[in-house]
Amino acid sequence: MKAVRAMLLLLFFIGLQPTFNSQALSTTYAVDKLELLVYICKGPASKRYHETPNCQGLRSCSTKIYEVTISDAKNLGRTACGYCY
Repeated sequence: MKAVRAMLLLLFFIGLQPTFNSQALSTTYAVDKLELLVYICKGPASKRYHETPNCQGLRSCSTKIYEVTISDAKNLGRTACGYCY
């Protein structure tokens, strides 16, 4: 940090105006979008997605409990469980 400050002061005193490229200075992270996993029941009356497979809203599930992404659950017309969320 001291070296950067010294270089900027030197440039300033000799009359050169340093230019900064904000893109070059900013740190970017190439992070894949991670999707939250939720749990759903595929029974005929099922309407919700759940945070955990042990939610009391899933106790009466008549089928297997499936782990899906929250996007997939919403695309199936599911809304958040009132116990979990």
